[in-house]
Amino acid sequence: MNGVPELPRSAGAATAVLLLLASLQVQKVQMLITTPPDICATCHENATCSEKEDGSGKICICMYGLIGNGRTYCQDKDECKISSLICGEHTVCHNTYGSFYCTCLDGYRPSSNTELFIPNDGTHCEAVDCGMLPIVKDAVAPVASTTTYKSAVRYTCQKGTVWKSGNNTAICMATGMWGGPTLVCKEIDCGRPPAVAHATIVWTNGSRLGSVAHYQCNPGYHSVGGRNYSMCGLHGLWEEASLSCNGESNISLTKWQYQYGYLPVWSLALSCLYPRRPPKQEPEITCVKASLFTQTATCFVEMDCGPPAVHPGATAWWNSTRPGSLAIYQCMRGHYEAGGKNFSTCLTNGSWDNASLLCKEIDCGPPPSVLHASVVWTNGSRLDSVAHYQCSFGYHSIGGRAYSKCGMRGIWDEVSLSCNETNCGPPAVHPGTTTWWNNTRPGSVAIYQCIRGHSVVGGKNFSTCLTNGSWDNASLLCKEMDCGPPPVVSHASAIWDGSTRLGSVVFYECKEGFRHVGERNFTVCTVDGDWENISLVCEEIYCKVPHLIQNANLLWDGSRHPGSLASYQCKEGFYFKGSKNFSICNLRGIWDSISGECKEIDCGPPPSLPNITPLWNDTLDLRYGAVVYYRCTEGFYHAGGDNFSMCAANGLWQMTSLLCKEINCGKPASIPHATVLWNQASQLGSKVYYKCQDGFFTHSKNNYSMCAADGKWGQLNFTCIEIDCGIAPSLANAAMTASNGTVLGSVAHYQCNEGFINMGGTNVSICTGQGKWLLATLICDGIKEASPVISDLVIFDEKCIKWNAQRDRRANETYKLHLKGLRVYQEGFLEEIVTNFTSSEDSPELCLNLHPGTNYSLHITALSTGISTQAFLSTEIGDPGVPEIVFPIAEDPLPSFTFRKMADINGPISLYQVIVASQDRSLDFDCGSHNIPNFYSQDENEQIYLAAEFHAEDLSEEVVFLIGDRRFFGEYYNAPLDKSRAYVIILRVISEWKQVQKQSCVFWVQTKGPSYTTQHITILAVGSGVLVAFFVFLGNSFVWYCGKKYPCG
Repeated sequence: MNGVPELPRSAGAATAVLLLLASLQVQKVQMLITTPPDICATCHENATCSEKEDGSGKICICMYGLIGNGRTYCQDKDECKISSLICGEHTVCHNTYGSFYCTCLDGYRPSSNTELFIPNDGTHCEAVDCGMLPIVKDAVAPVASTTTYKSAVRYTCQKGTVWKSGNNTAICMATGMWGGPTLVCKEIDCGRPPAVAHATIVWTNGSRLGSVAHYQCNPGYHSVGGRNYSMCGLHGLWEEASLSCNGESNISLTKWQYQYGYLPVWSLALSCLYPRRPPKQEPEITCVKASLFTQTATCFVEMDCGPPAVHPGATAWWNSTRPGSLAIYQCMRGHYEAGGKNFSTCLTNGSWDNASLLCKEIDCGPPPSVLHASVVWTNGSRLDSVAHYQCSFGYHSIGGRAYSKCGMRGIWDEVSLSCNETNCGPPAVHPGTTTWWNNTRPGSVAIYQCIRGHSVVGGKNFSTCLTNGSWDNASLLCKEMDCGPPPVVSHASAIWDGSTRLGSVVFYECKEGFRHVGERNFTVCTVDGDWENISLVCEEIYCKVPHLIQNANLLWDGSRHPGSLASYQCKEGFYFKGSKNFSICNLRGIWDSISGECKEIDCGPPPSLPNITPLWNDTLDLRYGAVVYYRCTEGFYHAGGDNFSMCAANGLWQMTSLLCKEINCGKPASIPHATVLWNQASQLGSKVYYKCQDGFFTHSKNNYSMCAADGKWGQLNFTCIEIDCGIAPSLANAAMTASNGTVLGSVAHYQCNEGFINMGGTNVSICTGQGKWLLATLICDGIKEASPVISDLVIFDEKCIKWNAQRDRRANETYKLHLKGLRVYQEGFLEEIVTNFTSSEDSPELCLNLHPGTNYSLHITALSTGISTQAFLSTEIGDPGVPEIVFPIAEDPLPSFTFRKMADINGPISLYQVIVASQDRSLDFDCGSHNIPNFYSQDENEQIYLAAEFHAEDLSEEVVFLIGDRRFFGEYYNAPLDKSRAYVIILRVISEWKQVQKQSCVFWVQTKGPSYTTQHITILAVGSGVLVAFFVFLGNSFVWYCGKKYPCG
């Protein structure tokens, strides 16, 4: 290649597009600068755009309830912080965005009966009044001093009743309702009056408070003093009666007769044969009886006074009408005792003496008067008549019972109604007003007036105290003095809090690009509602023409005001190196400096690409527009795409589309009677080896073929010729009985001639791989007489049994065998064999395909003599075999593999071990080695360690193992792998039984790579006692198994 190839047309077209875009950008900047700004478009979302008062343009003003400059911010005005009494007394103020609202404290309610309110309509919070106290049966309450929120009143039971249960306190709740009381008062009941010795109770069965029980001595007893009545008291007990009754003695018959009302009767038709006795309650005194034979007798007839007389307004109570009985009078309900005696006695003449009790009807008279209250009454004054009360005009109830009842004692019940003078309290507070009033009683008037800084907008300016204790609404509306938006100063910004009230101040400062020339830079809102004049003047600042820089174009719209921008764009073939490629006109009238310069574009050496080689040397031009060509590296071929790359304006080489695919010779050809030894690699230089199968040999010197650059395997002259041993040889005193050919593995069988017996040796000749017969060693000798004896039973080759037999050499012997096998480690295992076997050998051998790791009991009998023997034998365990393993294909953070738990086929599986070995050097590993250390005990030179050990009984059916996960498995540590090294991972399975150990190993080769990706894997399973060698070759790991059958080539 001579020189640099011509630049493609696409490069020139791209440059033209860039220049066009640059010119359009310049025009856009010029258009933005010359277009006048739209003030309304800059207003805040919570502001309105209005015309200035002087007509000079537009201005942004924050909405009502917000303060700010109207353009960059409009924030909420917290009315609750401006005045603590904005809502009035007993309130809570709640601020909202652009407004506020009020709520009443607990125990107060809005006068407008709305939960939320704004006080500009005169709404205020008034105390909750629960009003009249609740009525509780048989209970009275004292006059309450107050009935507002949280007021408490204690009740007591009326006279004649007692407190039995419940709460006796009523509390005024925030809802305006009384809470409680739950008091229960029950009437006093003294029960039955107590008994007095030798006396009878004269009683009306009443047991309430004030009830009276009278007592009289029984017949035969008389009073010797003491009180003869008892009264039911306040504590529910009868007062003690002190009456004392003594008995009569030595009473003459005559005195007894007249005292107890008996008179003699002289003209009886019949004789009194039996004595008469008084009633049971009277003394047991027998009548004097006359002679039983006389026609007359002394008999007595009992006297009876009949019912007692009736008294007006009274009820009589008596228990007998005989002489001496007592009748008690009691005034009826609605009447009272006005004097006289309240009892009458039955005399011996059969009449009642006079009772002078006078009962008059109860009359309570006019009901009592209550202060500041009038009575509502039907003019009835008898018992149970009721008079109701209501507070007079200008007064209201603050609690207490509002009625009175005419009682038993002719007295009206006490009235607890309390009427206080109605007081409307202070009138409501209106925003922006002051209030004047001289009284708070009904009919009083409060006058409202706007405070300084506020003006009247309209509404009623007075409020009247009503009879319900509240003020009617005053609708006066006072608007805060507002000077409106402050004056606009050209090229200046206003600094203020958005307030336009009286005394508000607005400061001004010149905008960027202007300087302060005037004197006074602030204005104040006056009482006239106007802003004061200011003398501030802002003069514009200018910069000179911006300077030029080398290898760059100036992009400038000609503006020289502060904040104007001049940009620089490097010319084609150059790029800007630095942090700032523009200059701004500052407030001092100077363009600030740029930071950087335009340097020529240099793409540097072309990039290295996988499987691609650049055709380039140090003399190639690396500047903008340079071209480099590529070709595929050895082992790859051109599969399409462009083979060149160009240095672009961004200083980077364009990505070539060249596609190089790896040469692949595919699967190698097969050769008759030959085995292919191939590692599945088919890229350039890969080799495949051939080896003649058993029974064939070759005369060829070269046994491999190589993948060539044309994608085909190299020509190979390799043939396999079959082995032929010729005719089988003869043996002395023996004849060939059968032969199946003369090629490798062919067999010729021999048998002793008649008259000769087999004295030992093999009776088979075999054709070997050397093309020669392996001659039979059969010895045939003459026949002798002997008796068979069985001895020395043993197992050999772990599959067969043999024994010694002394026998007649001229005859065959038939043996019967009974074999039973058991495994103590495998429940349910049973093997039983019964067979006959004929042999002419002195040491018969019989192969029965015995199971490894099994205890056998053997019973053998020579059928010709019946001689038997029995033996107990055991087979050794075999290699455990290879577990089923799955290696991952996808890349994982940690390498892993999965294996399945093995069955105890060749013996009990004891352990599973994971071994890690470094592949940084050649490694010889013995699968049967017992001296593998843990990670912390490994030899630095050996670099092999045991990472994990599992007991078979502890494992599930399937196990996933992560290599290097930093876990301990007993005393073994699964250490993390070094990503820069290659490793061999070994899974060893160990079987142990009867002091015999067998093992098998599976190897996983992990090669070096940027991550734990398996680049080459060879799985090799070996048994006990096998030595495997690993070698490092060109950074990749390979495993080769060298032995008798597969020689290493």
